[in-house]
Amino acid sequence: MDILVSYCEEWETPLRTSKHHFIEGLAREGNRVLYIETPVSLFHLILSPKNFFNRIRNKVFFRPVQVENNVWTLSLITPIPFFKGFGPLFDSELMNHAQQLFSYLFIKRSLKKLDFGEFHMITYLPLIYPLLSRLQPIRNLYHIVDEWRGLANLPITVSKLIIKYFKYSDITVVTSQSLYDRYKPFSKEIRLLRHGTDIKLFNKVFASEVQVAEELIELSGKKLGYYGALHKLDYELIFEVSSELRDLNFIFIGPTSGPQGLKKQLKLPLNCYVWDSWNRDKLPSFLAGLDVFWMPFLDNELTQFMSPIKIYEVMSAGLPIVSTNLQETRLVGGNLNKYANNNEEHIKFINEFIHSPSYELSKKRVEYTKNFDWSQRREIFFNYLVGEKTN
Repeated sequence: MDILVSYCEEWETPLRTSKHHFIEGLAREGNRVLYIETPVSLFHLILSPKNFFNRIRNKVFFRPVQVENNVWTLSLITPIPFFKGFGPLFDSELMNHAQQLFSYLFIKRSLKKLDFGEFHMITYLPLIYPLLSRLQPIRNLYHIVDEWRGLANLPITVSKLIIKYFKYSDITVVTSQSLYDRYKPFSKEIRLLRHGTDIKLFNKVFASEVQVAEELIELSGKKLGYYGALHKLDYELIFEVSSELRDLNFIFIGPTSGPQGLKKQLKLPLNCYVWDSWNRDKLPSFLAGLDVFWMPFLDNELTQFMSPIKIYEVMSAGLPIVSTNLQETRLVGGNLNKYANNNEEHIKFINEFIHSPSYELSKKRVEYTKNFDWSQRREIFFNYLVGEKTN
């Protein structure tokens, strides 16, 4: 089966997303995938020359590039200025339409080059809306993994496209209850499919089959940690809590540059460490050295609607989690974790887990996630994509 995926962040993003889990799994099963990255506008060179050149460095544009067996990416640079910041003319459906017509030349050529016949389609950011009548996929799955309207730099026009796109999607799959509740009224058919975890990789932490990373061994004392997108964290909260709990080490791992990285220089206490992204296979050795996993998220539209993959991974490793009190983290973690509404509650819950570790709770977390392996999630996702009935 041939599958067209659009539009997405760069395939090489340092954070492994649900897209990677699904697409790589589908490709291993013999399906061919063309993954279209969100176009880069030449006008971004004016707004942010550094980010522009970082984005295009070592990239091949305008033709499909094989990145894995059965997976090709298509990267595009467009001269059409569709983005937020230069006024309503540039942030308009007309400008997006023009950009998509430009992109279509290369999408069509890539489909022909790969000898794609009739294809299924998975859509993320719905910029491709003007091309649907030309592309005519067999079936179109709209996969909403974030509340795009919570992204500060996204064109306002995208809010209109999000709603319009439901008309052309055969099924909508969302990753959180909040997204389900918001978009159910617009969908022909909608399903809630939460993220998953790699059971074999992360269960090793609970089974004590993983050595602690050397970087953590060098830090004496109890340790709290986080890995993932750093731009979603509340650094005022981090400063206050780490200043109060100076006998603990606070470690944050994630992209320190790029769209998922830090936007400004941080001023944090000396017991805080910010490290650039680690390879996914090394994350269990990070978790093995922690006493508590901490998710000090900002409380905003983006975080309220997200379903962080890491909560499934950390629970399948057995670790206790203290998180900002967000609906989806609370629904997923239940009474196996703690959810704080303010600085005082973060400190209180961290101390509880630090000083009263529970093997029984750890075991329950592992048991809870046994049905969330990516192989099981992927089978359900595939059934949605092809239109088969699933329970």
